[in-house]
Amino acid sequence: MSFYSHDELSSSFDANKAANVRSKEAGATAISLLNTYMSGYEKFWQTPRTHADRALSMEEVQAMISAAPAAMTEILADGAAFVSFVQSTYPEKVGTDIFPSRYLTSPYNMTEEGVLIDLKPEWEVQENNE
Repeated sequence: MSFYSHDELSSSFDANKAANVRSKEAGATAISLLNTYMSGYEKFWQTPRTHADRALSMEEVQAMISAAPAAMTEILADGAAFVSFVQSTYPEKVGTDIFPSRYLTSPYNMTEEGVLIDLKPEWEVQENNE
């Protein structure tokens, strides 16, 4: 009798197949997580690269940040924490098509006080928009 009670696996259980399935499922979940972050990032900043004619101007983004500084600071901190997680967990994916480097920081250069200076070139409208 075993110390742990459990249903014994049938001899037809294929550990390799199960590992392959779980690996693919985990990879799909990771990609979905990264895509969800990037989509939220694009909706938050609404840059010319991602929103073309519907992009927010730098002045509009600054007004949004200034209108709710505590909430915006928290949102930006959450984003930075997520990016830190991605960099430490999936370093080989950063800078690839899976998680482009442009998502590592704000699309704007800004002062230490959080005042926007200008839009970074990679967030301008791109000729071959991705």
